[in-house]
Amino acid sequence: MADWRKDEATGLWWRGDDGPYNSAGRKLPFAVDELVRAARELAVRVRTAGFITYAADGFPRCRMVAIGGLLSEDMSEVTVMTRQSTRKFGEARANGKVMLFWQEAHGKGAWLSVAGDAVVEGGVDDAASIRIRVRRIEIQDYDASIIGNGTDIWKPVVMERVGA
Repeated sequence: MADWRKDEATGLWWRGDDGPYNSAGRKLPFAVDELVRAARELAVRVRTAGFITYAADGFPRCRMVAIGGLLSEDMSEVTVMTRQSTRKFGEARANGKVMLFWQEAHGKGAWLSVAGDAVVEGGVDDAASIRIRVRRIEIQDYDASIIGNGTDIWKPVVMERVGA
């Protein structure tokens, strides 16, 4: 059985290749697939998100949208259902850069943001959807110890898709 060792740079503990663990002995989500799964679970649990677009004057606009389960398992895409006649549809089509932001107020709190490229699609009558191809995920979940480098409560975990 491997001995415990502390990574002095991060303050995290490892048992051979198993880890990391925090100082209380709790295993932390650390691998990309674990972090993406935690991000998706947070988004599904919270359900509503702030949807940020950029208006023609350059200022961001935010409104609440219900996401529900309209996100891929790997968080590579999130879909927002809307109407073609809304500002969010027109702004997403004009600029193409959008962001979603979820916040959980229970426990110690958590937040998640995803930024990506919008693909707008018109439907029957005024119905429409905006598919976001996620390029960056940022998450901080204090209860799950998902924080910068596993120990820095002032920094989120940031994951970027390369070649997205």
